[in-house]
Amino acid sequence: MLIVDQLKRGDPKLRWLALGVLVGMFVLITGLWFLQVVNYKKYERNLIEQSYRTVRLPAVRGRILDRNGVILAESRPSYNVNLYLEELRPAFQQQYRLLKSNAVHRIELENKSLPADKKKKTRLTFAQTEELGRQARFMVANNLVRRISESLAIPVQLTEKQFRKHYEEKLSLPMPIVENLSSTNVARFAESLSTLPGVDLQVQSLRSYPSNQLGAHILGYMTRTEKAPNEEEGIEFDYRLPDFKGAVGIEGAFDEQLRGVAGAKSLLVNNMQYRQAENVWLSPKPGDDVILTIDAQIQKTAESSLGMSSRGAIVVMDVRNGDVLAMASAPTFDPNSFVPTITHAEYAKINDVETKPMLNRASFAIYQPGSSFKIVVALAALEAGKLNPHEQFYSKGFYPLSSRYNDRMDCTAGAGYFDFHRAFIKSCNCYFADHGLNTGLDNILRMGHQFCLGQKTGLPTRQDVAGYFPAVGTRKRNMGGAWTFGDTANLSIGQGDIAVTPLQMTVMTAAIANGGKVFWPRLVDRLESDDNGFRKVTESFPAGRVRNELIVKPQNLRLVQEAMRDDVADSEGTGKGAAMSGWQVCGKTGTATVKLGRSMETSRFTWFVSYAPFDSPRYAVVAMVEGGASGGGTCAPMARRVFEALQKMEQNSRVAGPNLVLGN
Repeated sequence: MLIVDQLKRGDPKLRWLALGVLVGMFVLITGLWFLQVVNYKKYERNLIEQSYRTVRLPAVRGRILDRNGVILAESRPSYNVNLYLEELRPAFQQQYRLLKSNAVHRIELENKSLPADKKKKTRLTFAQTEELGRQARFMVANNLVRRISESLAIPVQLTEKQFRKHYEEKLSLPMPIVENLSSTNVARFAESLSTLPGVDLQVQSLRSYPSNQLGAHILGYMTRTEKAPNEEEGIEFDYRLPDFKGAVGIEGAFDEQLRGVAGAKSLLVNNMQYRQAENVWLSPKPGDDVILTIDAQIQKTAESSLGMSSRGAIVVMDVRNGDVLAMASAPTFDPNSFVPTITHAEYAKINDVETKPMLNRASFAIYQPGSSFKIVVALAALEAGKLNPHEQFYSKGFYPLSSRYNDRMDCTAGAGYFDFHRAFIKSCNCYFADHGLNTGLDNILRMGHQFCLGQKTGLPTRQDVAGYFPAVGTRKRNMGGAWTFGDTANLSIGQGDIAVTPLQMTVMTAAIANGGKVFWPRLVDRLESDDNGFRKVTESFPAGRVRNELIVKPQNLRLVQEAMRDDVADSEGTGKGAAMSGWQVCGKTGTATVKLGRSMETSRFTWFVSYAPFDSPRYAVVAMVEGGASGGGTCAPMARRVFEALQKMEQNSRVAGPNLVLGN
């Protein structure tokens, strides 16, 4: 009780201190009473007027890499200029007051010249004030956009319709003004625009393809979307920030895995929908990486061999396990063109009806295989016992198909005697038409079905087509009409009712090379995720999945293999343009001439199907060109360049060790 005793003794200083404490307590209690009793309705009303909006945050998209770790697709930071409209409210209000004052002043000036009974009210109606508010907001935003455009030297135009749509539907979200700034413009922004109210630089993850056109048809492309997938993690979003989804290719087939898991943030908005605060409560989870079986260097060689002007495809496969090492299609496109948005001019260019750059000719376009199909016919005839490889066949240089209509099949091999070896390397149509007819249609079809012709290859890119191959027991043509003697003869040289993809022909060639295993082609090796700096395999796709095994005699298969070797090695061979030092290349050329529609114009498809080395087959290479001169003259040299790149790859691998092939 020392303090009380001191107060009783009349200590002035202590009394003043006690008085100050009492006054402070009184002020505090009064403030609490005023806050909780007097103003509770105001704060209750503010709480009702405020609400939360949940916003979806896109995750960083996973990468796509080749078998050696070369990045083919990745996500890079994109710098975008945005307007935050809630920060412009003071400017909106100031501009509104100015417009309102001017409007009232105009009315007053008009009233001076009018009689008393016709004077207008100077008080504006609700509709007029609303319109002035809209005008004020747009003027402020438009002036800022104009200043941004001038400072960055980028033409940007803000329309009133665009502004009103954002203000009425997404007021709490930033309004995008300029996207994907260059490093120079980022510096300009920091120098002259960073202090402007409501203007901010935002970093967004954007898809990028470092090698531009390399592997474009394999990778696919992205399209912009604000719609979330159905399998989103059970969150009801009020807003979804712009995102991208894969359309075709690896981007489309593995969109869910690449996309990752979206995050979420909550926006606290008032009754005017202006943002008051925000909180990220679920961080996005990056997508998985997709590692392909593709070798970027072999892919580059295949694409450069085709050339930009050619319309065709090259497919490279490991014959031991079905791994696709390259799959090139020409002409091609740059998937970077689709991000963030593609221009009308670029879209028109890549959708040209003549060149069709978007078409994946390797797996999604079908062609008659021409003489490359003679591999199947030879095997069928040998297995049926209808072909004696040593027996001589005399060709007149043409093969009569119909004496009634004087219809005949021409043969570029010319007239003369042909055994199997010479007929194969010189690609004698008469020899194979005759033996095809003797073999019988159903025997040829059974052999073709062993290679799974007429069936999809199972490629996971949404760019896989079955083509057409007749069923056993066929009596009618695909487009109608009875099957005739001439149809079988045409099929025996790879024309007529047959349509295949270059990928299907690569699977066929690989089966010849490896001794009879028909593989499912493999394009994706595995999926990986980053677990706190450690790489973790989330899904793997086994190599060497056998789809079918050829039921053929080893000696018959060996005869075909040797004939393919000599087609390149022999001076008379049509495929001698693929000959190279170090490896014995085995191949078969093909040229199919097709009449198009009612115009009866002809189109030429040239082929070269091949594998190497002969003594230890490892790689199959198939080249196809629309409108080429011939399979030997156009396609065989393309295949040779790819084999040389494969040979160099193996030499570098032996020098550098296995890590060069596996990569990281």
